[in-house]
Amino acid sequence: MIRDVANPVVVAGDLNTTGTDSTPTSVKNMLYKRYGSMDFWATKGIQWTTGVGLAYSGAKGVRKLAGIQYRVDPTSANLPGLSPNLERGLFNVVEQFRFEDGKAFDFRGVPTRTVDGKSGTLADSNLRVGRGFAPTFATELTWGKVKVAKFKLDWIFVKSELEKPRDQNGSYLFAPHFPHTLTDLNSSTPQPLSDHSPITVDLPFHEPTGLRSRTN
Repeated sequence: MIRDVANPVVVAGDLNTTGTDSTPTSVKNMLYKRYGSMDFWATKGIQWTTGVGLAYSGAKGVRKLAGIQYRVDPTSANLPGLSPNLERGLFNVVEQFRFEDGKAFDFRGVPTRTVDGKSGTLADSNLRVGRGFAPTFATELTWGKVKVAKFKLDWIFVKSELEKPRDQNGSYLFAPHFPHTLTDLNSSTPQPLSDHSPITVDLPFHEPTGLRSRTN
């Protein structure tokens, strides 16, 4: 629907990138999620071929819990059985998308164009922290006293004058700069302003000067 738009484009919103299939629960869906999952069969293959089934399942469960706590990067590789990432396909589609004028969405991550010097996929348009992104949503689900469900659900994608999504030598006119996730603002009142933290990004109307266009 937006392919023929010739001017800059900003796509932003809640994309529900939780890393899980959240379709309505039914017997059919439950069976499909388990037995139609590549991750399920890859896990079973590792267990059957290595003979370390219980230990592997335990380690995999711990990793899943740690991944949620430490904000797993939904743009990272999808490795069924080891490090499944069900959302990777979404980001592949967005990165490969081309408008009719040949322009693409900006996937660059140049440290000098971020607020904290982080690099990596989409770092110029979405705030990265640690091994992933700053979470924009936290559920009330808790195990004991540990809040485990923190997710980066909200995203900003920008089409500017870029023809290759990761071209650090390309134009930075209207390209995303200095993204923020405003968690402190959202929690500054007795009741949170929203169930999602606001996110922002700077979009220059002229080619920026004084910033390096390449990483070291």
